Amino acid sequence: MNKFDKLRFLDVGKIKINENLADHCTWKIGGKARFLIEPASVHQLKNILLFCNEKDIHYIVIGKGSNLLFSDKGFNGVVIKFGANFSNFNIIDNELIAEAGAWMPCLSKTAGKLGLSGIEHTIGVPCAIGGLVYMNGGSLRKNIGDSIIKVETIDYAGRIKDYYPDECNFSYRHSVFQELDNVIITKVHLKLSPKDKHIIRQELLEILQTRRQNFPLKQPNCGSVFKANEKMYKKIGPPGKVIDQLDLKGFRIGNAMVSHKHANFFVNLGGATSDDILYLITHVSDRVHKATGFKLSCEVKYVSGNEIKNIL
Repeated sequence: MNKFDKLRFLDVGKIKINENLADHCTWKIGGKARFLIEPASVHQLKNILLFCNEKDIHYIVIGKGSNLLFSDKGFNGVVIKFGANFSNFNIIDNELIAEAGAWMPCLSKTAGKLGLSGIEHTIGVPCAIGGLVYMNGGSLRKNIGDSIIKVETIDYAGRIKDYYPDECNFSYRHSVFQELDNVIITKVHLKLSPKDKHIIRQELLEILQTRRQNFPLKQPNCGSVFKANEKMYKKIGPPGKVIDQLDLKGFRIGNAMVSHKHANFFVNLGGATSDDILYLITHVSDRVHKATGFKLSCEVKYVSGNEIKNIL
């Protein structure tokens, strides 16, 4: 019996062996994970963490995989996924409390039906709330950090801690959780405010319509590839505009292509490899830097070897 096998006898949740990681990210790219486990409780999550630490097994935590690029070589360790079994939520007065795996568009839609406003901008963001808070993501120049009341976490030693807004260090596409390698978001508390539900519904419909018109929603992608560079934004514009002006829409490497609809979206045409995406990101970034003098940084994280890495 190797060091992985005992996992099957522990109370850890749903276990999948040699699972295709391409099925767990929106880019539909990636090799196999030695183990993929979907816990249903903090107790089960703690069991996984303690076991992996004891056995010196590498592990990563994911949600919907909308901001991840998995290596085609796979992950020889444990991928902990917050899926359907870790996605419960409820709303008490004007506070939404959601487990880390809760689907963000569902939360936004549910809040809107109850006449509660504040997270409409997330209706089209295809991710779980834990990942959104980790990245301080959002849309329409808004960030989820603006709505945070409290973030519940567990560290790799199984210790529980709550983080409040002044401890989260929220800024554009950044949170303190990106700096704390040993902390996992388990539950999020959001503040909402009353608003006419008919007005909210109209706003949600308009946001979704805009996304359908401007983004390649029918092709596998990760959303925006590059973060907005504040200085470049003020002088020239956002990454998509700059990439478009360089006539890079439709540029492809292998089966990875800069979308014709939005130049900051890179799509998988079918069978794209992780190297295709990496080379495309590097090529576009180099072109932008050469033309403008500005360096772009990626929103996307690369899962390679035994860790999650920045691409640029």
